[in-house]
Amino acid sequence: MSYNLRRVHLDFHTSEKIEGIGEKFNSEEFKEALRVGHVTSITLFAKCHHGYTYYPSSVCEMHPHLKFDLLKAEVDAAHEIGVSAPIYLPVGWSAKDAEDHPEWLSRDFNTGEIYYYRYDPNAKPTDIKPMCSWKVLCPVGDYKKQLIALTKEICTKFAPIDGVFYDICFLGDACGCDACKRGMSVRGYDPTSFDDAKKYYIETRQELIKELVEIVKSHNKNATVFFNGGAEINYPMYHDYQSHFELEDLPSAWGGYDRLPVRAKFFTQKQKKQTIGMTGKFHLSWGEFGGFKRTEALKYECSNMLALGAGCSIGDQLHPSGKMDMETYRRIGQVYQYIEQIEEYCANMSEVTEFGFVMSQDTTENEGVSKMLMESQRGFVLVLEDTDISRLKCILVPNHPQMSEGLVEKLKEFHGNGGKLLLIGDAVSSFENLGIKYIGHSEYDMDYISTRSDIMNLNTPLLAYSSAYVVSAGEEYQIIADVFEPYFSRTYESYCSHRNTPYRTEKAEYPAAITNGKVAYIAHNIPQMYYDYGSSYHRDYFIGILKTLLDEDVCAVSGLMSCGRMRFVENDDYYALHLFYASPISRGEACVIEDIPEIYNISVKLRLECEVEDIIKIPQKESVEYTKTEDGIAFTVDKIKNHQLIVLKKKRV
Repeated sequence: MSYNLRRVHLDFHTSEKIEGIGEKFNSEEFKEALRVGHVTSITLFAKCHHGYTYYPSSVCEMHPHLKFDLLKAEVDAAHEIGVSAPIYLPVGWSAKDAEDHPEWLSRDFNTGEIYYYRYDPNAKPTDIKPMCSWKVLCPVGDYKKQLIALTKEICTKFAPIDGVFYDICFLGDACGCDACKRGMSVRGYDPTSFDDAKKYYIETRQELIKELVEIVKSHNKNATVFFNGGAEINYPMYHDYQSHFELEDLPSAWGGYDRLPVRAKFFTQKQKKQTIGMTGKFHLSWGEFGGFKRTEALKYECSNMLALGAGCSIGDQLHPSGKMDMETYRRIGQVYQYIEQIEEYCANMSEVTEFGFVMSQDTTENEGVSKMLMESQRGFVLVLEDTDISRLKCILVPNHPQMSEGLVEKLKEFHGNGGKLLLIGDAVSSFENLGIKYIGHSEYDMDYISTRSDIMNLNTPLLAYSSAYVVSAGEEYQIIADVFEPYFSRTYESYCSHRNTPYRTEKAEYPAAITNGKVAYIAHNIPQMYYDYGSSYHRDYFIGILKTLLDEDVCAVSGLMSCGRMRFVENDDYYALHLFYASPISRGEACVIEDIPEIYNISVKLRLECEVEDIIKIPQKESVEYTKTEDGIAFTVDKIKNHQLIVLKKKRV
């Protein structure tokens, strides 16, 4: 393949109070660990958050207990076995620089106080220090000069450099340090204006990363350059400068297993650059020595990354002695050996689906939509301004949609050409010619939904943990769900029982859901409710209404249950169907995958645009029997455990 899919991010944040740094590093052991791990790329540290380098530097101080060039030894060893070795540099966190140069520290714009990240400046020396607690540096002025000098130094010392990973690049949205205020004045900005400070913050960081990219590329035009923190959907101002994206979604500790899909789809669809999913070998997250994730959980995570069109990066942390933990690399190797067997079928793929959704301005609403769809084994693409929607038959527009005028016009044209729209909450206010009048929001804190049994199998009003938007509609619309209002909102003055007020026995004058066969409208913010509360009845209600517009997608899978996941993709040569089953559970701080049962007899129906000549289970390389249907094929997958890839080779005409 043309790029590295099996990566390790080897943290090395190492205290100056620890001696014997790197003394047990052994080049042959290092190489053996990478071989055992089936690793194709490893990110290595030039400097860490403690503020010390791991090579002799003329710019910064080398770790006081390191007696040789550890970084060179690591890079040389990796290169000797054909493994790429991008180099890590911190931006926002460097404890030694923060102590030596307090004038470099970022400050809260409004108060002028030093900006601390989980760091208590009043803590006693013997108090327990929280995870990831640092003083934050502002990369302007003299600190910017240091970052530039370090970049030039590593590009020269480790030529030809494979790439640079800059970390902690974007914390906050404005800075009130003296250097920033002086710089604002020079550019004609008002140093007392928060809006001007935000503009200056973006400008100076764009200038810094552009200059750093130019330095790295001048030494090796093929080097990768990534600025961690810039791979966020809502940070488009930093996307163009990245050579690729690494999505730091450690599912066991940072938001669970359903956070990655929306972000991965956004970056693979929008940016057309390589995307890497990041997880860790840790039970929880970074900096955890001696913590291990179950190998089957790592396999699930990495297989899911590939299914989403991303490569894999597993986080590890090198012991201060420099000795590689071979148990870690045996475990990584079990996962990456599997990834190596399936990765050729995961490159340059695109989603095969007839359903898409416009993104909400609220990321939790997006995750709520994707959770309901994934738990129902329904494919989807994100509908962005430049998305090709010619294959789509139905598009969801959620509450608070992210829509430019161009995207609104695109959706109106889509509907005018026969496409169907599913609208939620205030999204209907963007479409004035659909025969639905948007009035506003209900006055109540919560209300109830009652709908037909063919939409949701619950023949009594269902509590909605928020209230409906109020609309009226023309006679062409059929009411398919009613609102039942409470007697009153729950307040100290008016309340009933312990949680929420009961419903009135007569339905409200405005609907909960309506449809005319081409447009369906849901008055409640079901995605947010599902994200917050996880009621399967809310999901069933949403999917039931979706089915009134799009009964079955191109790929219809049954038998996987709500913890099952599927993704159906294609390229010019074949279709690929990914099937997953695992059941993440919460244990204290952690989201854990441990029990992975075998799931049997998964039924699959596919509507295909071209014929297939063979269907094979990968990596088993076993043929799958199938039958032809009127518009495609049907088959049964006899068993899956964790992940199963089914490859359908397209017949050449």
